[in-house]
Amino acid sequence: MDHQDAASDPAKLFANAGIKPDKEPKDTTVNVEDKDDLKVVKEYGWGFCWWVALFFSVAAIITVVLVLTLVVFVAGHCGVPSWQDETTFFNFYASSECCDEILNNLDSETVFKFNNQGANTLFDWMNNVDGINGDPGPRWKAPIQGEEIHVVQYKEVVQTAPKFLAPYYTGSKTPSWEEDDGHDTAGELINRESPIPDCVYSGFVQKTTPIYTLDHNKLMDATWDGFDRMDYHEIKFASNGDFGYTLVEKRQNDFNTLDTLGILMTETTLGMNLEYNNVTDKFILNLEKLKAYSSIAGYAPLGGKATFRFDATQDGQVYKGRLVTETIEYDGKTYTVSDSDQTVIDGLASGKWRGWKFAEKAIFASLLSQINLITHVKLIHLELAAAFQAVTVNAFTQATTHPLRRLLDQFTHRSIQATNANFDLLYHHKAATFTLAPLNTTEQLKLMEDFMRDEPTYLHELDMSNYAAVRNMQTFSSPAPLDNTTGNPSRLFWRWHHRSSQMQQLFSNLIDCWLEQNYGADYKTDAALYEDETLKAWWQSMRDHLPSIQRTLEKNPGYLTNGELTYTSLSRVLSIIMLWVSWIHEDVGHAASYFVYNPIHTPMCVEQNGDGVPLNSFGFNVFGYRNFVFLERAKFLDSPPNFWFSETANDKQCYTTFQNALKALGDNDEAFANCGQQGFYSCVADVETAVSS
Repeated sequence: MDHQDAASDPAKLFANAGIKPDKEPKDTTVNVEDKDDLKVVKEYGWGFCWWVALFFSVAAIITVVLVLTLVVFVAGHCGVPSWQDETTFFNFYASSECCDEILNNLDSETVFKFNNQGANTLFDWMNNVDGINGDPGPRWKAPIQGEEIHVVQYKEVVQTAPKFLAPYYTGSKTPSWEEDDGHDTAGELINRESPIPDCVYSGFVQKTTPIYTLDHNKLMDATWDGFDRMDYHEIKFASNGDFGYTLVEKRQNDFNTLDTLGILMTETTLGMNLEYNNVTDKFILNLEKLKAYSSIAGYAPLGGKATFRFDATQDGQVYKGRLVTETIEYDGKTYTVSDSDQTVIDGLASGKWRGWKFAEKAIFASLLSQINLITHVKLIHLELAAAFQAVTVNAFTQATTHPLRRLLDQFTHRSIQATNANFDLLYHHKAATFTLAPLNTTEQLKLMEDFMRDEPTYLHELDMSNYAAVRNMQTFSSPAPLDNTTGNPSRLFWRWHHRSSQMQQLFSNLIDCWLEQNYGADYKTDAALYEDETLKAWWQSMRDHLPSIQRTLEKNPGYLTNGELTYTSLSRVLSIIMLWVSWIHEDVGHAASYFVYNPIHTPMCVEQNGDGVPLNSFGFNVFGYRNFVFLERAKFLDSPPNFWFSETANDKQCYTTFQNALKALGDNDEAFANCGQQGFYSCVADVETAVSS
């Protein structure tokens, strides 16, 4: 198709490019044999049906006109390329010259809508994989015997890999059984040479945009306009929607307080960073280290510190007792948190953050930055998940039906793909700007490098019992006893840690059952494991390629039986990594929607004066998370594939027991049941098995 044909038939050009109108015309024909349709006819008459038909016809015409107008506008400013393929077509219009021409002639809201409309197709490509959302394939595909991938340093596969990643490893490629045509097409459009990500970045970030006041619906409407695969207020695909906003509003009303930070440190994943001082009986959130990194111009600096006390008398209807924020230290000032602070009250009335409320929002931005960069990207993706998959696939290349290879299949799913491909997107195309922190990419990489050097990861400290002990929080993991008279809890209930501890125990139980079924009743004596040469090679490769294991062997060698392959060392390593690459990755990944889509209460980027939420950075965050983070993949409660199991070993019963135990937690444990629209976590039915997005 040449450019003359395209110009005369722009709808055909858009169809070839994979772009569809916002909404397909609906079939308004009344089927007289359909009882429901007859009911409508009888109730409202044929005239009503004709009005409905007319409405949808007009809507379809308007949609076509808008699409044609957009085609003519773009073609008028940039011309029309000769048709070769989708990548060439999109790259032509995203080139710096064409992109600048388009952006200079559109207002900000139109730019947002244009990007969101393009995101519909991108969203389909990224989501419709693994038998999900209409993809014909299975959830999991069996590994291919003999297909090799190599365990390599990041610099060998990631062009923007900084030097400080030299000790860390990933896979040389994505295994062929995890490849997908749509996902690959999207990858081609956002690869290092493509101008598309830079054009999107320019459209969102570099356009001058208004600063909106604290109006949640206005912000969400503006940043979702043109995207039609789901609404922002529904739980769908891998998004938990914007229910974080309504949940915070409800909790604040129930507790009758303006103290958002105290509530969320009590109830949500954000509480993973708490420490306890038993001398002062205070809880501490210390983010002072982030002061060393310069925020993007126009945004509030990071850093700060907050102290909390536990108040058992606070009744929030859903639960009793919460952390109450007492002081916030920020940007050289110390604020005393009070619900009666008139400066704060007046500021909120005028749609602005003032006094301690401004400091609170800066603390949220700092905390989310640390979780995104240090916990999610650095720890889970770069240090654990990619290496875990690479070592496992490589070690069992010739033994794809080995018991451990079958057990680990779900926990290593798509982790190399989700790590390698995204790094260039984040740090070459600047997608990390705002989406991970209000820092430019140089500052973000420096922050990760400093944490890797100054606070290195020890695998044994990721064990939930040790994780609590390091923070002096071990007393608070279980539900608190209630006072017989008042019904008030006797102490804080650290919900996030309780959930994680329960899951680590489920994984330990799964491992025990699996080993017993495959190695016999004496599996804990270590002899059966040590005689397995393939397993020994995998274990040695894990030691060689995961620095967190090496550090534990230096600091606390007894925890991993001095590095020997034993039941104890194997069970501990597996239960920890399983927990972090699945359950906790869900907490800091998909469940981040409770914070990402809630800029009024938990902003990721705070305007330097507290005058409102900057639309451009928020819109860029929404675009990034919706299309590259909140991607639906296979889940724990999906039907497992047969190739995971051995009829001889009868190990399927182990996974069935695991799934039933997980369902029981979701049904019976308050910390798990308060999810979805009712709480700040993904429900157990929605938790994915690996770092697959």
